[in-house]
Amino acid sequence: MVTLLVANMEASVRFYEDVLGLEITYGGEGSYFTSLRTKDGDTILNLEHGKAGIQWGVVDFSRF
Repeated sequence: MVTLLVANMEASVRFYEDVLGLEITYGGEGSYFTSLRTKDGDTILNLEHGKAGIQWGVVDFSRF
């Protein structure tokens, strides 16, 4: 499982649902934290709304 720090939860959730076909198991577009899974039921991705910063083990992909 991977947790990504995202600047825009709404856009991020839409991308992972619409483009990659993941399903929400917790949270959603208006949440601070969202978990998504593949259609076969494995939770593979967490999204956490936040601001870029230096944190051990966290990669901020919104800066790329």
